[in-house]
Amino acid sequence: MSALYKVRKAEQKESELSLTFKQICEGLNDGSLTYDDMFCSVYDTEWKQLRYLGGIQTDNDIKNNASCHPIRNKPYNYLAWSIILTMFCFPPIGIFAVFSAASVDSLWIEKKYKEADIASKNAERYCTITFITGLVVWMIYLSI
Repeated sequence: MSALYKVRKAEQKESELSLTFKQICEGLNDGSLTYDDMFCSVYDTEWKQLRYLGGIQTDNDIKNNASCHPIRNKPYNYLAWSIILTMFCFPPIGIFAVFSAASVDSLWIEKKYKEADIASKNAERYCTITFITGLVVWMIYLSI
């Protein structure tokens, strides 16, 4: 079940509609709703303009986004882990983890959300591989 939002037209303060996020997006796309209309969660009392729903915050963003997108959390960048694992486990693979981790924040700032998610997953993957490889190398080294 999708979350419900109370929506009211900017010029009509009395009448409210209960809509899902998808219905709001459809209304914004077909013109039945505008970004100046107001919304709030059914569990909240603070009304905001629809331009702030889904992370759309400026007029340029509104013009560049033909449809709504849900608010996204910034992915974890694994930078500290990648640096520590590069230093203590296996530097040849750890360097790839550091580069992937370092790119997460810059991609997020550039609003390349999908690429930031991919970079985060790659950093996590490289950290795991670096740790396992380093563990195996250290075990072989210590057994000799």
